[in-house]
Amino acid sequence: MQGALDADADEIGLDAFKVMKVWDSYWWLQELQDTYPGIRFITENQHCDLMHTLAPTFAEANNDDGYKYPEGIPLVDFLNADHEFWGQARRDLLEDYLGHAPSGTEIDTFLNTVAGFGFVPVYMSDVNSDIDRSGGGYEAVESWDSSIPSDLNN
Repeated sequence: MQGALDADADEIGLDAFKVMKVWDSYWWLQELQDTYPGIRFITENQHCDLMHTLAPTFAEANNDDGYKYPEGIPLVDFLNADHEFWGQARRDLLEDYLGHAPSGTEIDTFLNTVAGFGFVPVYMSDVNSDIDRSGGGYEAVESWDSSIPSDLNN
């Protein structure tokens, strides 16, 4: 942790966090947040919904079939509105899906789609890509506003 503090990190991904028992990890994460209030911790890989009450989670947003969550994530929306999912958007899987190296415009469209599912897109690529960002950044939609029926969204 000291190395992260020395590097002025303000966000730390808790890789392999879900191997801990939930009842241990919940209290440990609260202790981390209390000890390091300037650091934002992100649980990894699709931790249980209980953890969403404390921190965002990092998950895969696409696979070799295109998009992993084509209908968004309504169950999470229903159980825990205001959650935050970071979606790993992998260029190599997008390329496999398209059958060719994606253009900057295709990558931009892809990242906007991922954001449209309610994910904060985290683009991962082993090559420098010319992403068309003329429209600005990528803003994850508040999916719970549209996925939960209005009569239940109180």
